[in-house]
Amino acid sequence: MDLIGYEFLRQTLSLTAFPPERPALIKPVTRIEPTEAFLGVPRHVAPDTKDPIEHVLFALKHEGVELQILAEALPKIDPSSLLAALRRSPTGAYIRTACYLWEHFAGSHLENIPEVGGPQSSYSTRIAT
Repeated sequence: MDLIGYEFLRQTLSLTAFPPERPALIKPVTRIEPTEAFLGVPRHVAPDTKDPIEHVLFALKHEGVELQILAEALPKIDPSSLLAALRRSPTGAYIRTACYLWEHFAGSHLENIPEVGGPQSSYSTRIAT
């Protein structure tokens, strides 16, 4: 049984948080399928690494927000790996959420955060000129 997401974090980081009500497990399914006992996840959707950041991002996207687990797990994650993930996807909602929560729970600030860019509207272009 392959654990992923919050339960992976709880076990690999030796967290004392309560287990998720419905842990995510790799199952022989074709799409993510919630059941009463678990969240069945196809192997191709699950994180293919043991990197805690990937499991945090998966959990935020597919399992919702479990603050008790995140409060314990995020401070144990190296900020450089958070920043590397943020640089790969600077506009990603889940990595930005993870970074915000890391700062809150770790009581520290991430340095050299990449700026969020995007297309400028004609309105902002007119204001700048």
